[in-house]
Amino acid sequence: MESPLRRQVLTYLQAHHTMTLATVGPEGPAAAALFYVNDGFDLYWLSDPHTRHSENIARTRGAAVTIQEDYRDWRMIQGIQMEGTAEQVGPPAEALHPMGLYVAKYPFLENWRTPPPALARALGPARMYRFRPNRVWFVDNAKGLGNREEVPIQP
Repeated sequence: MESPLRRQVLTYLQAHHTMTLATVGPEGPAAAALFYVNDGFDLYWLSDPHTRHSENIARTRGAAVTIQEDYRDWRMIQGIQMEGTAEQVGPPAEALHPMGLYVAKYPFLENWRTPPPALARALGPARMYRFRPNRVWFVDNAKGLGNREEVPIQP
């Protein structure tokens, strides 16, 4: 049976669009805000392989992710924290399942195979990446400052 907390976090992932990906490389730690889609707890995003975060992933797969809204009242803060690994999946044409999820969430990519020129330039070098968490927490300050519960990844 699926826990209520697990269901709440999966719903939260579906409802949000931007994650912060943290990686580490030769230049030190780096963080990047990226559009994502989820398939369960796995997160997918498109990125140029020459960005700092992509190059860091090519060197070492360890990564962390946060997903949250921008709050003004600390008592309202909710969000997700994850630790895991990231890897390049490949060009969008080789990542059809995550691209299908991406197009469903971001309809402006509907014609990604034959995009208009500006989008074609952006998508040209893009590769699909996946983050697979090994630990997930849900932060909910409505339950108390710093309240953080570990979420079971398996149902």
